[in-house]
Amino acid sequence: MNAITVPAWFLSGRDDVNAVEMTRRHAGNDSAIISKPFEIQCVKNWHGICLTAAISIQRIPSMTIWEISEKADYIAQRHQQLQDQWHHYCNSLVQGITLSKARLHHAMSCASQGDMRFVLFGHFTINVTLAESFNSHTIEYYLETKEGEKQCIAKAQLMADGMVDGHVSNRDRQQVLEHYLEKIAPVYNVLYTAVEHDLPVNLKQLMDGKSSAHVA
Repeated sequence: MNAITVPAWFLSGRDDVNAVEMTRRHAGNDSAIISKPFEIQCVKNWHGICLTAAISIQRIPSMTIWEISEKADYIAQRHQQLQDQWHHYCNSLVQGITLSKARLHHAMSCASQGDMRFVLFGHFTINVTLAESFNSHTIEYYLETKEGEKQCIAKAQLMADGMVDGHVSNRDRQQVLEHYLEKIAPVYNVLYTAVEHDLPVNLKQLMDGKSSAHVA
């Protein structure tokens, strides 16, 4: 806090010309600093703020064991609901691929629990999974090479009602398959162009070509 300096004659009540002249001549020595009252006032203000905060904290009700139990049940139910919708999506996609008469050159592969893996042309692996965050509604589509390189190529949103990206029912295997193929279509396009021109392609080139095709 800045201290306030006032002339000593002001504190004594003197207002004559000599006093003013003396103050002008001896400004460095004949002065007083008033700071203590302000410090006391600041301390009082700070104590008041702390007291108000303490009272506000005390007013926040603590949850009882039954309230926590109710919230825990709600979290568990919603989490299970999301997992059920994810399983419906997985089943629809697997059925859509395996029962499709189109030759997609997808082969099922072993995957960790809750994920799906499809081998594409015996070289690339497409991994479909929910994002790792708890209660994540994001479906992620990864492309992986035999060398272990991995890159996310697309994402979608699975809602609590089972709709994917707002317009695809996770129980309709044809809709799910078409939506999935839209997500990975740029991969087919880049591979087709590379094969057509007898060019090798790695994951970086594939992702660069996918980005260009997506922009175009």
